[in-house]
Amino acid sequence: MRIRAARPDDRERLFEIWHSAVLATHDFLSGEDRAFFARMVRDDYLPVAKLWVAAGEGGRPLAFMGLTGNNVDALIVAPEAHGQGIGRAMIAHARTLHPRLRVDVNEQNE
Repeated sequence: MRIRAARPDDRERLFEIWHSAVLATHDFLSGEDRAFFARMVRDDYLPVAKLWVAAGEGGRPLAFMGLTGNNVDALIVAPEAHGQGIGRAMIAHARTLHPRLRVDVNEQNE
């Protein structure tokens, strides 16, 4: 796995990661809520956010992290890559950029 800056051609895959992760982990959201957030993520967030990607073999993204200054805006790992230390590696990378990180987590998120 390699952590690199996101590229414009990653966007569709990053949206797929977001969508599959939300379906797997955010059962507290209604279908209507998921549709609302999907539009916002696809149209408003992914095109402009400062994103880092954890890429596996062949450069295929497995996860992404949004970082604004020292604030972790998003850390999304594809469900098939859960439990492999990718999230930890991405946070470690963020700490090399900003030793003191800030993160907000959904109250309902386990």
